[in-house]
Amino acid sequence: MAEIYKVVVSGHDKIRELSFVHCPRIGETVVIDSLGSNARFMVRQITHHAYAPGANHVPNATITLEPHPW
Repeated sequence: MAEIYKVVVSGHDKIRELSFVHCPRIGETVVIDSLGSNARFMVRQITHHAYAPGANHVPNATITLEPHPW
């Protein structure tokens, strides 16, 4: 089952909500198709949040991405 996370992409001002099967780890590569066919990013930071009671649709983490170094 996929989880929804808030995603902040370095260099973009829009905060996205994306679903992942598992929470990515720091240093992993993430591809965001909506930003182009070769939009590869590296996970720089993950900030976990507590679930709000009765609000299972609220993302439980914010993931900060930066352009992949290669």
